[in-house]
Amino acid sequence: MVIVPKEDKQILYESYVALFTLDKKYPNFFTDMRLNAVFTALICSRKWAWNVIAISKNAYLACEELNFKKRPKNLRRGHIEQRIDTFRLLFDRVKVPSRTEPYSFDEFWEIFLPNDRTILMTSEENGKGKTIPHHYKFNNDEFNLFTNDGIGFVFKENEKKFLREFDIKNFD
Repeated sequence: MVIVPKEDKQILYESYVALFTLDKKYPNFFTDMRLNAVFTALICSRKWAWNVIAISKNAYLACEELNFKKRPKNLRRGHIEQRIDTFRLLFDRVKVPSRTEPYSFDEFWEIFLPNDRTILMTSEENGKGKTIPHHYKFNNDEFNLFTNDGIGFVFKENEKKFLREFDIKNFD
């Protein structure tokens, strides 16, 4: 599993508990999108967030077209589980709310981290309501590929080397 610093885990969990408590106390203050935005703002600069664990064939071909020298402009990370759905679950924004207490520390991370995984895909493949494109999964548990850099993700020598050594037959 992705390595998340203990301090990050604690701070983000405490933030989740505070937001959960506020949301239950003032149920009309936060919309689903606002909860999503607030929590996303807390994690947007964390290196381990948006862990890339797969690449679509179209994303690979877009990189290959540029000889793996630079990041294609249409390259994106798309969540496997829609982020808004993850926050609806964590903040009990489901059709039939049932939780009066936030998830425990361990439960929170058991839900959040797997749901934060992403696929490298083209912007055309990414988006609300779209199906997940055909892709190849790879191990990135150490989070050393396509790491988060705040707004986007790293596309440097390590990533270029990974893609150059990638065998397109993996998609067959």
